[in-house]
Amino acid sequence: MWKRFFTTRCYFNVMKMQRTFRIDDAALKFNYSRLQRQFDPDASKAYTTLKDPLKRAIYLYEKETFLQLEMKGDIDKRVKDMIDGMDEKELKKMKLIIEAEMLSLYDLINTYHVTKDYQRMKEVIQELHYKNLILCYKS
Repeated sequence: MWKRFFTTRCYFNVMKMQRTFRIDDAALKFNYSRLQRQFDPDASKAYTTLKDPLKRAIYLYEKETFLQLEMKGDIDKRVKDMIDGMDEKELKKMKLIIEAEMLSLYDLINTYHVTKDYQRMKEVIQELHYKNLILCYKS
């Protein structure tokens, strides 16, 4: 596990981005295009990790703590049954609510990263992951 953290280049450095949860998407895309032209082998992996807020949060947590973050792979049956019973209008409303909640979670992740409160950061990442699973369930 330790080898993974010390043998790969930091994706923020690869993409010439500040090491923070909040990033400039336009700058990320620009830097990625520039690096692709230079055939940087880490550019693609760095870009796909940093452009996705959940992957970026997990990456930051693991880089800062040197711990691997384990994520549960599925939502519970009760939630699946509830979602399965919803009509299209209810599903759309639920997704909008969850997407708004996720924006608040991004702010919390950023705050906990800046303040180095990695335990709370981990808890919020796990909640973000769960909400992401719910969004993807019927998509």
